[in-house]
Amino acid sequence: MKTRAPRRRAPLLAPLLLALLAAAGCGSEGTPERLTARFVELLYIKMPGASVRVVAPLRVEIRGPGGAVTQDLHSLWQQCQLTPDSCDANVRRAVRLLARNQALASLKLDRKRVVAVIKDTGWVEATGRSLRSAPGGKAPGVELVASRLVGDLWMVSAFDLPDGIRMMNGDDLKRLGLTQEQVETVAVANLRALAPPPRDPVEPGSRVFREHAGDGYESSRLLLHERWGKVAQEMKGDLLVSVPSNGTLLYTGSGEGAAAVGRFRELTRELNRQEPHPVSDTILRYLPAGWAVVSGPSSPG
Repeated sequence: MKTRAPRRRAPLLAPLLLALLAAAGCGSEGTPERLTARFVELLYIKMPGASVRVVAPLRVEIRGPGGAVTQDLHSLWQQCQLTPDSCDANVRRAVRLLARNQALASLKLDRKRVVAVIKDTGWVEATGRSLRSAPGGKAPGVELVASRLVGDLWMVSAFDLPDGIRMMNGDDLKRLGLTQEQVETVAVANLRALAPPPRDPVEPGSRVFREHAGDGYESSRLLLHERWGKVAQEMKGDLLVSVPSNGTLLYTGSGEGAAAVGRFRELTRELNRQEPHPVSDTILRYLPAGWAVVSGPSSPG
């Protein structure tokens, strides 16, 4: 006799959610009730095991693997009023972000996952504004863990995760029991443990070189200063380095000839404009005590 597998039951909808769905109707016009109902509908699809309670229109409580969180949707509602055509895409994005954060909260974020990425001032400022404008963004502990490296380049602490990286915030420092200086030391140590990437000329016979490891941390290896001292000894003149994108690090020597230096600058600008995750077209010069800016970021246009 075959045993029939138990049928998976759909989550019961709370009375307030049923009221919101009824109030929303099927019209195309947006209302806070309709937005809340849509958010919850997508949330059940993305997080089928979560417990969801509608506290009020534009306010939802979620209990998932990462614990309980109350999501305020007023900022999302304002976005939908400003750009109605993008409303559903924004709701989907908010649900994906919430589901991802819940999944991340359930992971063990230990020191082994700590890394650092290189970002420019524009990215740091824009990300900071985005974090502050998000629901709960003005609470202590949500700020980036970042420090200026040189010029427009910043060292931003993050966690290396199975599906990408997550930028670290002040609350994460408390969870790790580390200061910002300590976590940056850990990040550099973890980067140092990665396998050295291959270094090849950008074209046959060229004295412009490119590091490529395929792990997305090519630009982060700028932080491994002791390694660059050895590279500097192999180049004619001063060692020049650029990180036009996350996955690109270029270098040459100032004494390698006008053609090499010109090609280095040209490639730095081109890759910074073309790569999907640009960093900066700033040119740096190696010094034993640190990096010095040779030329800063290009003006827009």
